[in-house]
Amino acid sequence: DSVMEQLNANLAELIRQNHAQLESILHDNVNSSIVDGLRTIAWDMLSLEAEQKFTCVQCEKEFTARTNGPNACSFHLTDIYQTKKKLYECCNSTFPCQSGTHRAKHHCDYPYGNFFPRIRNVLSFINTFEQWAVAEDEDYEGGNTEHAYVGRLFSWSHEGPRVPENTLYVMIGSVWYRGRYYFNTFTAADLREVGAAIRASGDALIFRSSPDENAYAMGEWVVSDAGEVQGIRISAKAATSTQPYVRICPIDSTTCLKGGEVVTVSKGGLRSFTPSAPYILPSPVCVGPELKQEYTRAVRTDFKAEIPPTLRVILKTMSNPPLHANERPSPPEADLFYGAVSLFNNNESGSQKSISIMSVSAMYRLVGDSEYAPVAKCQLLDGDGEKLPITIEPRQSWKIKFSMMVPRTEDDAKLRISWKDAAFVARYRPLRIKLILEDVEGAKMSLVLEYVHQPISWTFKQPNANDLYLFSFDNYITFSHQYVHITSDYSKDGLFTIHGAQITPKMLKRIVYRALKTQTAEIDLGIGQEPFPGEWAWSAWALVDLSCQSVYAFKIIMHDGKKFEQKHFGAVYYVPCPAYGEREEEVRAIQYASESASLPPLEPYTVPEFVQDDDVDDEKPVPPPAPLESTPAVAAKENGVVPPQIESAIVDLNTKLASVDANLSAMNTFLERI
Repeated sequence: DSVMEQLNANLAELIRQNHAQLESILHDNVNSSIVDGLRTIAWDMLSLEAEQKFTCVQCEKEFTARTNGPNACSFHLTDIYQTKKKLYECCNSTFPCQSGTHRAKHHCDYPYGNFFPRIRNVLSFINTFEQWAVAEDEDYEGGNTEHAYVGRLFSWSHEGPRVPENTLYVMIGSVWYRGRYYFNTFTAADLREVGAAIRASGDALIFRSSPDENAYAMGEWVVSDAGEVQGIRISAKAATSTQPYVRICPIDSTTCLKGGEVVTVSKGGLRSFTPSAPYILPSPVCVGPELKQEYTRAVRTDFKAEIPPTLRVILKTMSNPPLHANERPSPPEADLFYGAVSLFNNNESGSQKSISIMSVSAMYRLVGDSEYAPVAKCQLLDGDGEKLPITIEPRQSWKIKFSMMVPRTEDDAKLRISWKDAAFVARYRPLRIKLILEDVEGAKMSLVLEYVHQPISWTFKQPNANDLYLFSFDNYITFSHQYVHITSDYSKDGLFTIHGAQITPKMLKRIVYRALKTQTAEIDLGIGQEPFPGEWAWSAWALVDLSCQSVYAFKIIMHDGKKFEQKHFGAVYYVPCPAYGEREEEVRAIQYASESASLPPLEPYTVPEFVQDDDVDDEKPVPPPAPLESTPAVAAKENGVVPPQIESAIVDLNTKLASVDANLSAMNTFLERI
């Protein structure tokens, strides 16, 4: 220790001597004013190092009281950075567009980019805050909403630590850089300071978003006669409302907690009233025949192959059912059929009677037609088409996989409908394809394969767990079953969805406002669609009770689309509207909507009778042999009269037979002797 003390003393003495020597040199070579200036700079540098440093919440740079100034800080109004354009949304540039003094604490005096993610970290999660009171009022024409909130802050981020003491927050207006907003927090100590400030100034206003009396959001302190904070009054008024929505949230200033139940002073916006009786809705209307979900009939597989007698082969189908259609979505002008058959050489092994197939072709017809027509395309799969001719040795077989393209009628092709796993061309009548094989000698063999339309699984849908209603109508021309789903909506703001379009209470209030303003109780929701390619269309309408000032039902209209010049099919359904928003206890008589929206003019459609089977391809029975021509002898015998010449011939024949018998008897005697 003594050695260290001696070293420190020596170093201090050395520094003092050097300092004195430096001052002497400066004094001898530099005038006194420069020396004083250098001394001042040195002391300032020492002071700056000792001064406390802060981090600016606006630009995230360090600063001190000496380095701060009116233009010391540069920042953007928003944190939204457009990655593709590589610029900020507030100024379409990367360079900061605002300047001001550095600020060590977050504030809402003016917008700055880093403020918004901080607030989003609070408002985006349910475990960061608790809402005590809300005042909201919507402009039903402009769509803007004025709002103010009071609540308790738990933490500044989802996974961050809890605030160390009870903290309430006040938010007025929409927290966004393009408008006026307010967001601030207060502890019990802050509330005491607020009370003192109000006692001194008499001003209890927290913030007002606009001086306009028609549309604003506002917060005010509620204080006692002694000047202590007792609560917060929040107000919100939209331009379409006659009065503001005002609520008072009591606050216990000693604990900074909610001090009682929230009191509603007045309600803005529209008020709904209780109907005097339940609503009775019209019955649904469906126009057109209903598609059946059962099979038309079973596929026939009893057709016999036509094989020349000179060929010993067996030709039979290898797929079940014999044909299936459109493994991929079909082209609009034709359907593709797939199948497999087997050709077996039934000659004895070693007979060297091979069979060579030169070509494979096909024809088709619909049941009820008398003649076959060539298919548009016949193709052998697995590369067999490139191997023709193919030779089949005795007791060997060839499995033939094929695809056939069958053209649609001109009217069907105009519909430009693509089907998968089913054949549009065979939707009314079964289709048969005759597969023809020809050998090198020109002999032809054939086999008939049948396709019968079956209900398509994706056409007839069943309600799922989220469906409240499932409405449909059938188009017998396209064999389509069109749907509109009414499903539950589990989101925070939704009531339900109509075919994916969300229906919210705010949306319904806007509809009621529009109905009251125009005195039209049937309002188009504007969510209808005509799905590509125009095969069908639907629309949705809200029915408003102008007396009770609420939506009581929805009307769904479905019909043929623009693809059809002449429309035949459609349906109208009604959906009761679930309860939404608050209703006044006042009971009013029901006023049903006067409806004008309806189905377009529909031409009646009669379902034709289609043949489902015929015997064109059935095996024909072999006719009996033709009778022999009648001879005179046969005719005489049939008549019971024997002509003389016949009788003479019979006598002569009997004489000859007797002679033969005698000769045979003599030969027999001779053989016995031997």
